[in-house]
Amino acid sequence: MLCSKVQLRRQDPACTTIKILPCGSWGCDVCSPHRRKQLMAIAASGRPTICLTLTHWYEPGCDQEQHYRELHSAWKVLVKRILRQFNNEPNKRWIMTTEDGYKYQEIRAHRITRKTRAKRIKKMHYMAFAEETENGEPHLHILLRTVFIPQAWIAQQMREIMQSPIVWIEKIKGPRAAIAYVTKYVTKAPAQFGRSRRYWVSRWYQLIKRERTKQPLYDRINSHVVFQEFGELIREIIVSGAIPRLIKATEVEIYNQSPKGKRLTHDLIYTDQNDGMRSYLWLSTWKRRLRM
Repeated sequence: MLCSKVQLRRQDPACTTIKILPCGSWGCDVCSPHRRKQLMAIAASGRPTICLTLTHWYEPGCDQEQHYRELHSAWKVLVKRILRQFNNEPNKRWIMTTEDGYKYQEIRAHRITRKTRAKRIKKMHYMAFAEETENGEPHLHILLRTVFIPQAWIAQQMREIMQSPIVWIEKIKGPRAAIAYVTKYVTKAPAQFGRSRRYWVSRWYQLIKRERTKQPLYDRINSHVVFQEFGELIREIIVSGAIPRLIKATEVEIYNQSPKGKRLTHDLIYTDQNDGMRSYLWLSTWKRRLRM
């Protein structure tokens, strides 16, 4: 079944060519599974090595949209601080501060981070998507392609930025684990708070991108956009008595019946009988579904 609510129509002297366009909405039952698969493909294409979860402190009766904006801004600040740490020497990296103001470096963090020389990591490659918890609070799940970052240091930074030290970070092994991570937290669609984006990626996150064809998929010359449900299109064809000629599964030519003169017939339009049967089968299927 097609979910189209938009059509691209081109009026020719003999017929009207209609290109049926998908809505591409996360709320659509037909397009949502395709968008979800697309999200998983983007997550796997970046070959992430770390998954990070940032949370926001809970407050009854709070504004979740404002909390999401705060969480989004906190991540931007955290990215800058992480890159600043990678510019330092290994013995000056991931420095923690106690409540008394004493600064120290964890032994485990020093042992792992000494393998990464200073200024080696210059950019952060990540993909982030939102999740809504049971109490409505936003969570931010981030897939990173980078080296070791200590969880305790991130928790301390989040405490300083927005008083939300509860974070979780773990290692990912391969693209399959990244897909499993997305599947775990995205049951139907990434959460949306207000008009915010459901997910976003950094510029160089995707290592494998789908090549786009240089040839346009459809000629937009002398075409106009029509907002119409697909069921209403079928009703229009049936009521007007037009003859459809199916070109593709989502593209059809409509030949209108003239009230005067010689009426159009199957033999005058179709060059192949099988082509005509295929078009009428396409129309009759929708006619039965619409109970007309």
